[in-house]
Amino acid sequence: MKITDAQPQKNNANRKSVFIDYTYALSMDEEDWLKMKLSVGQEISEQQIQQIQEVCNYSKAKKKALRYITFKMRTALEVKEKLKQDGYTTEIAEQVIAYFKELDYINDDTYTYKYIRDSVQLKKWGAKRIIMELQVKGVAQETILKHIETQTAHENEQLILLIQKKFRTIKSHDEKSLNRIRNYFIRRGYSLYSINTCIKKIMNDSQQPTTLKGSGL
Repeated sequence: MKITDAQPQKNNANRKSVFIDYTYALSMDEEDWLKMKLSVGQEISEQQIQQIQEVCNYSKAKKKALRYITFKMRTALEVKEKLKQDGYTTEIAEQVIAYFKELDYINDDTYTYKYIRDSVQLKKWGAKRIIMELQVKGVAQETILKHIETQTAHENEQLILLIQKKFRTIKSHDEKSLNRIRNYFIRRGYSLYSINTCIKKIMNDSQQPTTLKGSGL
């Protein structure tokens, strides 16, 4: 077999349409064409064609991943799953991830720190919700624990302010209303114990004592 032609594509001059034995075989970047030292008239084997296709797939996967992580930071698992969804093999995905880790474009440690910071400051989430979300994103437990404690050290102080704000939206502090507040903050990642502790403090401070059924307080 022989490479019989290689023409720049009309819509993208940086890519070539490569013909083998006068039949279109594949498209590839000009950069990969030069890197592999290919030329028109060159004899080529099936094995070489497969190697070319692997190089081309790797290059396309890198571009796909770069667009994905440029939009916003992603974890290694998120990038891997995205590439696999787009049809790339696990091997290609892992090679791409390793490449971008070297450039520090993918860094689960940095991602985790910023994710926790934004979740606490902007979303007002509690530690439990944050940990769960990071686990889904594939962040290692040791990485989560490294950052979660310091950034949620004042969680109850924030929770008191949030519950006080919620109190202003209800007409009475009966058990039904308090349970709605409990469920709301449980969904946002706060423990029931912390919620009840903060509710009790608020009620005591406002001199409006109430019995928290089943709270143990």
